[in-house]
Amino acid sequence: MRILQKTLDNTLVDIQHIKNEKAQGTILLWPCGMGDIHSSLYENYRDIFKDFDLILYNPRAHGNSHGYYCFEQAVKDAIYFTKNMEIRLPLYGIGHSAGGTGILKLANILPFQKLFLFSPVLDSRQALEFMYKEKYQYLFTKLFCGERKYNPKLWDVLIEGKWLDIDYWEKIKDSIDNKTSSYLSIKKSMESVAHPGYNVSTEIAQHREKILTFIPEKDLWFSIDTQLSTAKSLGITIASIHKARNHFFKRRWNGIWTLLLQIINDKASYE
Repeated sequence: MRILQKTLDNTLVDIQHIKNEKAQGTILLWPCGMGDIHSSLYENYRDIFKDFDLILYNPRAHGNSHGYYCFEQAVKDAIYFTKNMEIRLPLYGIGHSAGGTGILKLANILPFQKLFLFSPVLDSRQALEFMYKEKYQYLFTKLFCGERKYNPKLWDVLIEGKWLDIDYWEKIKDSIDNKTSSYLSIKKSMESVAHPGYNVSTEIAQHREKILTFIPEKDLWFSIDTQLSTAKSLGITIASIHKARNHFFKRRWNGIWTLLLQIINDKASYE
């Protein structure tokens, strides 16, 4: 059973601090954008990390959390919740996609020993521009609309891509047919990731010695070339997960958790 906790503005958010009396540290997990850390995608981390305390964080609009998604607000909420937690050290951060971006922001506040980042979105605006350039925007569109029939006009706006121009967006955003109660949330989320968006260029440079970045063999959400060039310029170790064929590392997470446990316990090297 998930117990939702109230943020400062009384929004209910799904964050759990699962304690183990004999824990050898704490692992904080943050899922991909609009994902759910409790979903089957992430498989059996509770069994594999059974000797650790776990902080499982679903930001607003993720999983069972209420509200709309705004990256900056997600970071503020995470800081608000964790500042009153008794966190057993060492602390490890694991973030996937936008969750990796969030973990990097939290590293400014929390004393992480290591940061394990899976296809982190280093710049949300840049990610969108990459997707439109490569004609992958249907993935982003489906994230918000599900299918075109959900809101045809919103779908058409997202597919076309002109909305990335802020002047155009300001002109048309209030004219989109609102047939669902969640449209306000969608609109605010769109603005959060695009106008102007968010990036972690400062954080990834500042915390580079703690970072291990993992990438799949193919990624339609964020440029692998950008990941590689950023890592090379900063001396960050980057590893490709074998047979992970998309941004979500689907059906590879059990092996990933096992590898991370080995790294944490100094039984595997990523150098």
